[in-house]
Amino acid sequence: MQFPVRFFCGFKKLKETNSIRIILLKRLTKSLKGLSRTDGGFKFTGGEPTLNPGLLILYDVKKHGGAVLVDTNASNYEMIKQACDEDLIDVLGISLKGLTPEEAMSVSGVSKRQLCWDNVLKTIRYAADSANTDVLITYVVDRTTSLSDLDRFFELFRSERSIYFKVNNFQESEFTADTGLRPYAGDLLKRHCKALRRDIASFGGVSFFVEGTKGISDSSGVEVI
Repeated sequence: MQFPVRFFCGFKKLKETNSIRIILLKRLTKSLKGLSRTDGGFKFTGGEPTLNPGLLILYDVKKHGGAVLVDTNASNYEMIKQACDEDLIDVLGISLKGLTPEEAMSVSGVSKRQLCWDNVLKTIRYAADSANTDVLITYVVDRTTSLSDLDRFFELFRSERSIYFKVNNFQESEFTADTGLRPYAGDLLKRHCKALRRDIASFGGVSFFVEGTKGISDSSGVEVI
């Protein structure tokens, strides 16, 4: 399913549309039992999936034994809280738009701090404290990123035990050619992340590093650090 969008992507000269490709929920529900036996996992992404009332399909996925990953901007705290309370989400995937409220508002194109910062942190912490939900947070680094600022990415949630941190080095593509952004030097970035992981006291999470496009579709392109 393709869902409506709430946040702007600051890494592409491209604003996603609010178009929705509709799949009949009855047809999808009938298919779930067979799909769950063979595939097991379902990823709900977007746009922003928590804006879609069809996300009630999560109940059917879980009923048939499927695992659920919801890829969200984490602005819809109440909906995600309810889903976590009912054990409907196994993995909550969040791409953090900034390490400060100002950066989050700038990158997301959202002027309300509550949506792109306060709700996001609240959602992450609530989901991380939920018994059956793991949280995967991604932060994208490019050549303009200050590595000292990156320290804050790990510091924000260092005491949470069910959080996985993923640092993505900026990926150049046809969609990003006009942004002027470039990847950070991979070796320097990786060394800095490893040092942070080692030095931050009481670090409770697991951290990953993605250097190239291979890591998007192949787990061998994702390095645990």
